[in-house]
Amino acid sequence: MVTVPLRVLTLPILLASTLAAAQLPPQAVANAAVEVSGAIGGRIVDCPKTLNVSSSAVCLVAKGTLDTTKPKIKAKLANRVVEDWASRPGSTSANLLFRTGDAITYVLVASAGKDAVVAVIDAPAAKAAATPVVYASAQSLKGVLTVTPSTNAVTLARTGQSLALTVGATSARLNGGAVTLASAPYAQGGNVFVPVTALRSLQCTVATGAKNEATVTCGDKSAKVATVTR
Repeated sequence: MVTVPLRVLTLPILLASTLAAAQLPPQAVANAAVEVSGAIGGRIVDCPKTLNVSSSAVCLVAKGTLDTTKPKIKAKLANRVVEDWASRPGSTSANLLFRTGDAITYVLVASAGKDAVVAVIDAPAAKAAATPVVYASAQSLKGVLTVTPSTNAVTLARTGQSLALTVGATSARLNGGAVTLASAPYAQGGNVFVPVTALRSLQCTVATGAKNEATVTCGDKSAKVATVTR
């Protein structure tokens, strides 16, 4: 159950502050809040901190239960629903994705008392862009390491140290012990490509220079190798 703050804000003040601080995108969130309010009524309040929503979120408290509120909102949004109500088993909340103009927004409804709900209207958080990973063919490392390939796997070794890697797996074996790689090796054209960051576990250094090239140094051995970024 959500505990609702006592401070109540008027619609004009709340929407003004929403437009000033909102993200992704503020106008869509404000417009969506007006629509949800038209479906369930209620009053605008400070968003409960326990919900961990963004500064652009608009929160309403209205009379009703989860079961009576969800159909009202869905009927109001009609064919603009992108993903129907979803909730975890045993949860006292549910969320729905819908379109507001060209943007995607969501409404989360949670129980806030015996006959009250809080509705949170916000934009989905943007996903962080994936960090590119630099790979080198295991075969290209033969100048600095001992390379022993096998089916969908390869072992890299030097001076009593060994790193066993498996295609598609971030789990590896370093000197017989389990380690976790930041990225998984992959196979292409009969070769196994390994993330160059994995070479540091063998006390090798990797310096990226020109595009698609890196210098790998393991002890007193050094070699320039072609790289692939993906």
